[in-house]
Amino acid sequence: MSCLKLQSIIQPLASLLVLLCVPVAWGQTQHGPAPADQELVLPPPRPDISDATTGPLFPPSVESERFLRLATGPIRGGYYAVGGVICDLINAQIERHRIECLVRPTSGSAENISHVLGGGTEMGLVQSDWQSFAVTSAEQSAGSSLNFDRLRSVAALYPLTLQLVVREGVGIDSLSSLSGRAIGLPADGSGQRQLADVVLAQAGISGRNLQVREYNSDADMARALCAQEIEAFFLVGPAPIQTVDVTLSRCGAQLLAIDDGVASTLIGDRQSLTSLQLDAKSYPAQKQPIQTVGFVVTLVTSAGLDDRLVAEVARHLVEGVGTYSRAHPALSSVDGSGFFTQGLTAPVHNGVARYLDTLAPTGTQTDLGGDILVGENGG
Repeated sequence: MSCLKLQSIIQPLASLLVLLCVPVAWGQTQHGPAPADQELVLPPPRPDISDATTGPLFPPSVESERFLRLATGPIRGGYYAVGGVICDLINAQIERHRIECLVRPTSGSAENISHVLGGGTEMGLVQSDWQSFAVTSAEQSAGSSLNFDRLRSVAALYPLTLQLVVREGVGIDSLSSLSGRAIGLPADGSGQRQLADVVLAQAGISGRNLQVREYNSDADMARALCAQEIEAFFLVGPAPIQTVDVTLSRCGAQLLAIDDGVASTLIGDRQSLTSLQLDAKSYPAQKQPIQTVGFVVTLVTSAGLDDRLVAEVARHLVEGVGTYSRAHPALSSVDGSGFFTQGLTAPVHNGVARYLDTLAPTGTQTDLGGDILVGENGG
């Protein structure tokens, strides 16, 4: 048996074992939050990305005419797992479109932007704050080898919700009532901490008004709340988060909504944030829907990518949304309604618009939403 044939057998098995045996981190990427009010400086893409051998979870059985390389994240992370789900949807119909989707492991959002704009991959997964930061940094890219003006949105893949967990019976029924309380926050510098600080500041609460306890893990915060050492904590991630589930069901805790006024102001000031809702079914112990805010994990490409290729990806997401949403509990809230609007600040690629136009009645044009721009000149 040739080495290449043996490799084609081993690789998908290794990818499947990663998903089955390794805990998946679905929250912030390794690059953390996008820096605020700074010039955008991205890490250089790794030189071996275009030749990486990692394939889809279930590779196609026929020869392809074109490759779609998808920059994701670390192999143990959620981005890599979601990339595998997308590639499986596409490769299932390779006999029709002859496009083979390949998952590429990376360090996360910042590196993925470098690969997409530098031509190392056709598409990449990027957290919405990094997408927004790249778009707002486009004017700074004149002296850069990367043209951020060429960044295009393909889809919003899944939400990362801010989840505020509070102990029952301690009188915390709004953000303002957190003042003076002992609360748990992720370690300073993390993306979760940054979002929690922004929400607290918007509610008029500063560190001087809180008894802040920092923790290096979600589990440590949950243990502290269950031991009544703190009265609340913040986490960011796709629901359900196992730590939150355990805390709600075993420790007399509940989820607290983000006040409408705070949420609307935050979203108005920051394009990377979006309004989100935790459905009552998100956790067994959750009694009602919870309004909150958060980021979105998005799929991006460059303006010059062929419309047909982008349209195929959009089509597979729309037609395969049932399979997609069942692939992992973190994707269970995805129903496709926000695929092409939620958390997208870069213009939507022309290939997406052209695919959606095929769904519209003859003589009409698809409306992507009031704040969504469709790219020009090939993207």
